Amino acid sequence: MGRRNFTIAAASALVVLAGLWQGMSPLQARANTHVQHAAFTTIDPNVDSPPAGGQLCLNGNPGVNCNIYTDKQFVWLNGGPAAAALGDGTYFFAVLEPGGQGGGSSGDPNDGTAKNLSSPFDDYTNRTFTVSASAVLYGGSHDQDGNLIRLMPYGDTGNPGGVYIMAICSLADAPEAGIASLPGVNPSDCKYDAFKIQACASSCEPPPGGLPLQIVKDAAGANNNTFAWTIGKDVDRTRVNQSTTSAIFNYTVSVRHDGGTVSGVAVTGTISVFNPNVDSGNNTVAVDINAVQDEL
Repeated sequence: MGRRNFTIAAASALVVLAGLWQGMSPLQARANTHVQHAAFTTIDPNVDSPPAGGQLCLNGNPGVNCNIYTDKQFVWLNGGPAAAALGDGTYFFAVLEPGGQGGGSSGDPNDGTAKNLSSPFDDYTNRTFTVSASAVLYGGSHDQDGNLIRLMPYGDTGNPGGVYIMAICSLADAPEAGIASLPGVNPSDCKYDAFKIQACASSCEPPPGGLPLQIVKDAAGANNNTFAWTIGKDVDRTRVNQSTTSAIFNYTVSVRHDGGTVSGVAVTGTISVFNPNVDSGNNTVAVDINAVQDEL
């Protein structure tokens, strides 16, 4: 898998909002806590036994980040290596078809969306876990072994190359109510990892010309909005003529601000390119990335 980091700056906040929130309802268009570091899948040889004469992982580092598995059931979420482990917080995971991470009409990691392969089997609350001091805490019905959680059950991908996308999203700022697709996370704030299921390790033949590359990206927006404030005070009367020793004056204090001045607008994220094609040794074919372009 090739991976490039990118930073995009814009002169107007409207440009960023149009790019990040396009196709989302107002309740969905909110800033969730962005998942730090990366998302990984791997195998668990302590629990799973490979088929006779077979393997669990066909490509990648099986101890941290496997890329190609021989069966759907052998795919486990892991916390990642220490240097890239998820930070403390509460998250949920989902398995998607490629394209299900984009948001809008293409789908997103929230339950009930078209390309979410996990939500037909259980809702996000059963796929919720907490990371505390690098330990993964989980109480749902998916298998768990230490810091590993089995992704099954999930549906079959419609991708001809057998490619799936795992999403990990923070629940720190999710609305969790009032919207059609719970828990209402912004897909731009999730992390993604592509993996492939290839049951026939040596006999599968790709279509002529090979399978298309799979591109996974995430993004987090940031900006500074500075407001100029004014404070005013009014009184209901300024003069009283009376013989008594006291009088009442009613004051109204008003505080207003202007529309704000936006600065420091930027989007940062990671674009990952996954090649579902393998060579005769069942190794992922390297992808040469000369340049990366993205548009808000």
